[in-house]
Amino acid sequence: MKKLKIFAALLLLLTCSLFIMSCRNTRPVEMSGVEVVYLTVTFDSNGGNPIPSAKARMGGYAAEPSAPVRDGYIFDGWVRNGREWLFETDKVEEDITLSAKWIDAKSVYAYEPVGDTQIKITDVLMELEEMTVPSKINGMTVVAIADGVFCDMSSATVKKIVLPETVASIGKSAFENCEGIKFDIKGELTSLGDAAFKNCTSLVSVPLGEGLTSVPFQAFSGCTALTSVTLPKSVTTICENAFEECEAMTYVMLKGVPNSVEDAAFRDCTQFKYLYIHASSKDIDSISVATNNDAFKSAKRYVYSESKPQEAGDFWYIDEKGRIKIWK
Repeated sequence: MKKLKIFAALLLLLTCSLFIMSCRNTRPVEMSGVEVVYLTVTFDSNGGNPIPSAKARMGGYAAEPSAPVRDGYIFDGWVRNGREWLFETDKVEEDITLSAKWIDAKSVYAYEPVGDTQIKITDVLMELEEMTVPSKINGMTVVAIADGVFCDMSSATVKKIVLPETVASIGKSAFENCEGIKFDIKGELTSLGDAAFKNCTSLVSVPLGEGLTSVPFQAFSGCTALTSVTLPKSVTTICENAFEECEAMTYVMLKGVPNSVEDAAFRDCTQFKYLYIHASSKDIDSISVATNNDAFKSAKRYVYSESKPQEAGDFWYIDEKGRIKIWK
């Protein structure tokens, strides 16, 4: 009996030892005494705005920072020892410095003056993977894109177009048929020409500003990725085919009450379900809506109310995160 108790005690001790060893073997690397080394990645913007340095694990990858900005130049990536740095594949093995590469904007864009201190882009001289329009060239502020400048540009070469906050005017067919090219529009547009963004199939959103009086003929026709649009109070007319075939558009926000929605302005907007309005539903009834706008006519209407309304009805508001919410 005594021998049996001793054997049981030894068996229990062995089991505990194996458990402890197993726990040790499954510990994370950082907990087993192996030190994780972090290295410094310094960004030299070469005349652009300062970019803060960052840390990266030895043998790991550096996070790509926001592109720097430099008046009169177009950012063309980061280089190290004359070679382009590829953030997705290049590993950091020591402290490194990456330098910004710039292209003179005058070699990429042709332009002409608009008054004494402003200019508009009139032509593209060189196509880049990311076509960033600078806010200034030769000390002159870029405020407009002329007719047809980027028309029919191929996504095989150009992947993205970036417009600065200073650009507010877009000419006729300026970006027509830029299929598959992404857009980053940083400023509000207050002047548009016919077919300005027609068939821009990767345009997801567009900021329209006060001063815009009409959404012109075919301005956004065929923009199949456009999810919504907010029309400023100054808009009085939504012209023919303005948003035709915007298949992904789910809602329109009206800050004012347009006088008219012309023929087929919203034809084949199959996902258009909601109207968020800053007026009363009766005011919307006063709009002259032409034929082939069934989606606009049948859209569910919600009236804006900053605080929870006491009366019955369909009301909406903006929450602290800037999202559209329905009062319940």
